[in-house]
Amino acid sequence: KTVDPAINDNEQNNIVCWGNSPGGSRVEFRVQSNKMRISHGSGYVQSQATVNDGEWHHVAATVTEGATFSSSDVKVYVDGRDDTDTSSDEDAFDIVGVADVGIGYRATHGDRFFEGLIDEVRLYDRVLPASEVKNLSLGFKASGPSPVNGAKYESTSVALSWRAGRDAALHDVYFGTDSGNPPLVNANRPLDSNSYGPVDVELGETYYWYINEVNDPCVWQGDAWSFEVKEYHVVDDFDSYAGTSPPNEPNLLGTWKDGSTNEAGSTISLQAEFTGNSMKYVYDNNESQPRSKAELVYEAAVDWTAGGARALALEFKGDVNNSAEWMYVAIQDTDGNNAVVEYEDMNDLGQDNWHVWNIALQDFKDEGVDLTKVKNFIVGFLGGGSGTVYIDNIRLYPPRCIAEYAVASFDDDCFTGFSDLDIILRYWLAGGYNVSAVKPNDDRLQAHYKFDETSGTDANDSSEKNYHATVDPNGASAWDPCGHDGYCLDFDGTFAVSIPNDVFSGILNEVTVSVWVHVDANVNPNTIGRAEFGAGPADTNEPWDRLTWIQEKPERHIGQWSHYAFVKDSNHGIMRIYYNGLLAAQETDAFAVLDGAGAGRSVIGAQADGEGSYYVGKLDDFRIYDYALSHSEILYLAAGDGSELYQPLQPALSPVDPYKDGKISFVDIATLGEWWLKESLWP
Repeated sequence: KTVDPAINDNEQNNIVCWGNSPGGSRVEFRVQSNKMRISHGSGYVQSQATVNDGEWHHVAATVTEGATFSSSDVKVYVDGRDDTDTSSDEDAFDIVGVADVGIGYRATHGDRFFEGLIDEVRLYDRVLPASEVKNLSLGFKASGPSPVNGAKYESTSVALSWRAGRDAALHDVYFGTDSGNPPLVNANRPLDSNSYGPVDVELGETYYWYINEVNDPCVWQGDAWSFEVKEYHVVDDFDSYAGTSPPNEPNLLGTWKDGSTNEAGSTISLQAEFTGNSMKYVYDNNESQPRSKAELVYEAAVDWTAGGARALALEFKGDVNNSAEWMYVAIQDTDGNNAVVEYEDMNDLGQDNWHVWNIALQDFKDEGVDLTKVKNFIVGFLGGGSGTVYIDNIRLYPPRCIAEYAVASFDDDCFTGFSDLDIILRYWLAGGYNVSAVKPNDDRLQAHYKFDETSGTDANDSSEKNYHATVDPNGASAWDPCGHDGYCLDFDGTFAVSIPNDVFSGILNEVTVSVWVHVDANVNPNTIGRAEFGAGPADTNEPWDRLTWIQEKPERHIGQWSHYAFVKDSNHGIMRIYYNGLLAAQETDAFAVLDGAGAGRSVIGAQADGEGSYYVGKLDDFRIYDYALSHSEILYLAAGDGSELYQPLQPALSPVDPYKDGKISFVDIATLGEWWLKESLWP
């Protein structure tokens, strides 16, 4: 049998009952302990879900002849779902009816009256499959939403549709971005019009909707549904192509044009990446053909503003052997209007790591292009050289959080709040300042290796301490006349310089290390431009203070001399890295005490044990002081007597400067106030 009532609100007691208790043949389908229960004799099985919540529920029970409660042949359904809880009862059903069916009470005793609403009671002489129970449960509510509930939607235009409720005469459509209360957008829609739209939706938004089914005076509240619109449009991610050219279909050259068809100095091909593909772009420019371009041509005009798109993003990766060229993108609309945007730093083409180029679409619009009618998109290179660049993930975005563009948010969430105020207060009254060179105290110079020797394994100490160093045999012929000042030592990665342990014997709380560095032009720029400074007790199990500085554009300094200084002052918790006289990085909580007396073996150009991690490049004028040099003294070592410079606020003195005036003060607080509890999205 299948018992199929729809119920609303009850504390306990019968919905359907038949049979007498003698012989244990009475069957009851009732609410007990807030759950649906089917019982027979002394056995029962019940649902897992509660149903006395004041809402309409469809409930059903199916029983196979001779089944026991502990078997899978007895099922309890709630709202079309098999919700049967486990049971250990071994009682077998004997469902031969010997008394009238009672609805809403126990007919044999005249008790267990149901308190609530019952509708559409059905009894079947067969076991309905789960699919039929599901169909019956659809009942009066709208169902079968499209897009399906929780979907990730690709388009920026959506048509809503649903399956009408059983007794509906009209539909009320509620739709919007308010999760708690989407507005009514269409009332009294005719029964056969169980769809709405298409409507425009925004990229990155989540939309909520439901349908109320109406048959006056009854209204059946619909279930809440939602779908999320994808965060971006894909212009091309190169993952849909089977190859570069025919017979592969689809193929890259079927969508993009290169120099083989547009007579520009470019050759493109499909490149497999760790995930998906990219477009390998070889440019070859010369005096007669100074421009390379790869061109995407749409068959019909495309609206690049659909879904609220406001920005173009393109990922690219260069190569260390690339010629520095101007990279640009261009757009043409169907009316023939063109706009070009150039990338700011051509040196990035010489780096083999991925960069993201973000471009505001307004930049194209300002040049007269109609972004609703885009016909051509071009990626090009302009100059007189050659190279290889990889292009991937060309996308259109709505305004979104990009931390580097956030106006008054410093914690990468693009939202201005108390955490941002804490950062401002941490650097309160910090500001840029002028620096004039002052000669350091040479009496505090512990060692000074000028590296002016021309051969051999001796590296003499020019200070009064006479801590002469020894060059490993592999470096006996590594003396180079092209130093920062006279000769230098050219480390090739096979040797180091050992200095006496006593150099650090008197150092406890303060130390400064100064050195001139020259990185060979053949070194991969992605392996340089990183300075690490560690200092602490001789016992390496004790915590050390550490500071790291990474140059934004290290390739700019390849092949030239640069000055580095490392300063540690344990008394004041200061740790600093200077680069060419400028303070590049600092730590103000560096109180680990130095233990120079226990330092052990000391090495220049390798690890402390003198094995592995050998330095490659030139070093000159290496100095060690037993005190923390001031900024003015560092400038003297970097630029000489009489030199001056301005130390900017960012990034070493403060990572933030909301008002952009070079100091942290009340105007920065005011800037935060303008954006307080607001989100700063770009563009």
